[in-house]
Amino acid sequence: MQLKQLLLSLCVLLCSGFYSNAQNYDDLRKVTDTYAFTGATVEVSPGNVLQNATIVVEDGLIKSVGTSGNIPATAKVIQLDSLYVYPGFISGATHAGIPKKSAEEGQSNRGNRNGRIVGNPPKERAGITPHIKAATQFSPSEKAVENLRTQGFTIAHVLPEGRMLPGKGALVALGEGAANEMLIKDETALFSQFKNASGVAPGTIIGVMAKWRDLYKTAQSQQSYNSTFKTSSRGKERPDFDAETEAFFPVIDKQQPVFFAADKVLTIQRAMTLQKELGFNMVLFETKQADKLASSISSNNIPLFISMDLPKAEEKKQDKKEDEAEDKEGEAEEAMSALEKSLQAEKEALEARKSKILAEYEAQAASLAAKGIRFGFSTLEAKPKDFNATIGRMIEAGLTPDQALKALTTDAAQLLGISNIAGTIEQGKLAHFAAFTKPFHEEKAQAKYVFIEDQLYEFEVKEKKKKKKKDTAEGEEGAASEGADIVGEWDFTIDTPGEQNIGVMTITKDGDDYSGELYTEDDPSDVEEFDITLDGDEISFSFDIDNDGMELNLDFNLTVDGDDMEGAVSVGEFGSFDMEATRTSKPE
Repeated sequence: MQLKQLLLSLCVLLCSGFYSNAQNYDDLRKVTDTYAFTGATVEVSPGNVLQNATIVVEDGLIKSVGTSGNIPATAKVIQLDSLYVYPGFISGATHAGIPKKSAEEGQSNRGNRNGRIVGNPPKERAGITPHIKAATQFSPSEKAVENLRTQGFTIAHVLPEGRMLPGKGALVALGEGAANEMLIKDETALFSQFKNASGVAPGTIIGVMAKWRDLYKTAQSQQSYNSTFKTSSRGKERPDFDAETEAFFPVIDKQQPVFFAADKVLTIQRAMTLQKELGFNMVLFETKQADKLASSISSNNIPLFISMDLPKAEEKKQDKKEDEAEDKEGEAEEAMSALEKSLQAEKEALEARKSKILAEYEAQAASLAAKGIRFGFSTLEAKPKDFNATIGRMIEAGLTPDQALKALTTDAAQLLGISNIAGTIEQGKLAHFAAFTKPFHEEKAQAKYVFIEDQLYEFEVKEKKKKKKKDTAEGEEGAASEGADIVGEWDFTIDTPGEQNIGVMTITKDGDDYSGELYTEDDPSDVEEFDITLDGDEISFSFDIDNDGMELNLDFNLTVDGDDMEGAVSVGEFGSFDMEATRTSKPE
């Protein structure tokens, strides 16, 4: 969504020195290289818990951790009473910090003749850029980096955006500063996925596999020729330099693995087919059905990062409501024709299949853990705000909290080869940890502090209000308020410095869930969709917007009064802007 006037106002703030002031504040924040974090419940590693512990950090390294010990006189003491501290979480794969490309950049239908796939396009046009390095693209100031950090993540394996072969990954710390200061390891892996090009070859999944074989074998031949030329160049043509081809050399030498994104059984099998045929080392990530191929994955010793992107959870209805619904369905069924009953049965079968698939996705982690397969988590497609709920759903499906913590810390570090510096809170390791308001896996647990080497972050803990109660007409016990009536179309105005942003917001209800969409008057075709939380007469929702690589999070909080609502939209460090809305229509 554009919100052009709002972004224009923000740009004015930037130009007037707001950004430089914020940067100066960050530079001043570091007044000491020594910290002492005291009074917390510290889980040094999964299952190894210390009560009322103290962590001393010096020059970005953990100097000591324990229930006793001297605190240096120069240390800045941070009281963590009643908080739960864990090693910093590690994302096995993400695009966080990689500026987003414009939609279908370089993927237009130029060269597409009458809808047919055109062969032999330039490699970049075909999505073949294995030489591109995430380390040169990574920007710690991207909003997505902050979003991961607020959830307790301190290290991430960052991958470039793209199609079939987007490029080489990099391990980074999720702090602030220059990109090179955040770099832990460059050129960690070659990123590949079954994402075909648009209108040009490889335009199908089979085409991607064929192209993969061709590129790999060409690289093998080129590497062999280069070696021969280096030994004896007389009478031989000088080898051509080709960045895309040479990017495969470390993979061929098994110095780098291929990180293959493969979600379903079929794509996992395709990746394993290429790996077995060509012989490269491989890591599977973003998987959602890896447990169905657990024996093959285990026997081939393939490292695994499973997806934290789960479909929306099914609504759990109260027993009374279910009984009432079933009674009504029974009455309606009697009046159905044979065709209607057939269609109804078809619909119910589809819903049952969807429920089964969802349950399998949720149980993937528990199933793998039960089989003794080590794994981490990838966050390529997942929304950070959903992480807590996602872990909770996996635990409800059978994963234990210790197994979840291993996947987020020790196992992720081991799979990425950084166990010597990360994954646990131990003397000599990098100071990466997060302090939560509750055990990390419990509902509504929030990160209060995150520490990344020598950078301390403190986050506002948002307490969700309890739903109001009201007496029923029969005088029974109070029930949770259903909240204000918000469904309908609303005209809104957002006040930014010197300007007003006018638009339309539409709110709908499906069962107990509310969702909305809005657009601004300057661009009605650019519609933003979002989920809404309703608490009494207060609503809240949020979404991200992107403007030429600048990603901003908009957080809306409004109070409803009949057909009017007012409140504010917060735009991170840029502050809040007043918002008003008036309902113009309701559904009939």
